[in-house]
Amino acid sequence: MKTDPRLKSIAQLAGEAREWIKPRVVPTPLQPVPQELVAAGPDRLLLKLENQQVSGSFKARGAAHFIARLVAEHHPAGVLTYSSGNHGRAVSEVAAAMGIAALVVAPDSIDPVKAGAIIEAGAELVQVGPTTDERKLRAEQIAAERGWVIVPPFDHEWIISGQGTLVLELIEQLGSAPDHLWVPVGGGGLSAGCAATAAIEMPECTVHTVEPEGSAALARSLASDQRLHLEETRSEADGLLPLTVGDLNWQLLKAAGVEPHQIGEEQLITTLRILQQECGIGAEPSGACSSAPLLASPPGTLLAGGTHVAVVSGGNVSPQRLDRLLSRGPAATRSSRPLYRSRGLPRVRLRRELDPAVDHFPGRNSTLDQFWNFIEEIGVLIWSPPTFIGLLGAGVLFTVWSRFTQYRVMTHGIDVIRGIYDDPDDPGAISHFQALSAALSATVGLGNIGGVALAISLGGPGALFWMWVVGFFGMALKTIEI
Repeated sequence: MKTDPRLKSIAQLAGEAREWIKPRVVPTPLQPVPQELVAAGPDRLLLKLENQQVSGSFKARGAAHFIARLVAEHHPAGVLTYSSGNHGRAVSEVAAAMGIAALVVAPDSIDPVKAGAIIEAGAELVQVGPTTDERKLRAEQIAAERGWVIVPPFDHEWIISGQGTLVLELIEQLGSAPDHLWVPVGGGGLSAGCAATAAIEMPECTVHTVEPEGSAALARSLASDQRLHLEETRSEADGLLPLTVGDLNWQLLKAAGVEPHQIGEEQLITTLRILQQECGIGAEPSGACSSAPLLASPPGTLLAGGTHVAVVSGGNVSPQRLDRLLSRGPAATRSSRPLYRSRGLPRVRLRRELDPAVDHFPGRNSTLDQFWNFIEEIGVLIWSPPTFIGLLGAGVLFTVWSRFTQYRVMTHGIDVIRGIYDDPDDPGAISHFQALSAALSATVGLGNIGGVALAISLGGPGALFWMWVVGFFGMALKTIEI
């Protein structure tokens, strides 16, 4: 089976793709996992951190390859795609870098981080129903109206071979081929690209595909020896919910002889928690999928020995959603019918197209879902760049307008502490020292709250630095207020 000429064709294209995508992507690191966290069997486990790729996922590889080749043939008026989020972000950012207009058709339950990144890249965002079929249909309609080119998310040789560059990069990093490679499966772009390239470049390596039990289109297709189209899919791994794998993807995966695996939702959440808390890896649920059989297998599981590499395929997830997932036990899951319907993000150029026919799963607390979704959207609004820039600008404005009141207040405060007063006989409504104490406590409080919140939002350790920044300009705001 591994002699299939289609496998060789994709592997050859993957070799060419490395040059096409070099200006648009970065090599992603391999991180070893402590042996005590790994299931019995493997001699070592390495994680390929595609969550550190440009655009936050492996999707940048395929998108960069497709658009680069497209532009080389003819410069399109615009490009568009249909995506659960990661592919849409990758297409948006590559298109922006190459000066091409872009549009993304996404589900109305798209993660706020993915939606925000798409819009920040300058692309239009159209939200429709939850399934890939619905998104594809709307994208085809828009493409026909505008004369734009569709960048397919997985079912195209340029996309597939672009994802296959991961295998070539992996061989260079290791200096040899691993014994086992684990990849997640949604539509099959990454898995088919890796399986086809591995079949030619490292034929002794076993490629394992991993899917959520509620979205196992490939595993069920392989079991029945025919490409199946599921009625619905359901999982917290929102990037792995296509109702079927792509046609070319199916042919390649079958020819490559991949070994399919399915994981439960509790296993997925446990893996997500291990990656985050034990390994310090910020994966999204879809990104945690491939390592679940290695990190969260049932007791007594024995896997093959040798070197295993699992691909952490992405890390685009909102902090609010990630916190909820990490803090809970077994939970209801996302679906091709959404568990909650997004009310949209408070950002510019956002277009929504509602599908009122979609309902909720029985027993799902839709009111609570809507509440949490609303909280997520408020968080996106509050910590968006315009809000921060506006607050900082106000602080700078009042600093200049008040002639650097921070300096004058602090020097005056030192004089008060030393017993030097403007008018010693004027008692004032409160003492100078009381006024100074109140102002300083408010400023320090503002600095602590603003600095720590901003540091958390930016994902960095610089809380003290941001506390001083916010506190400094906050003094001008507080002085004007007083």
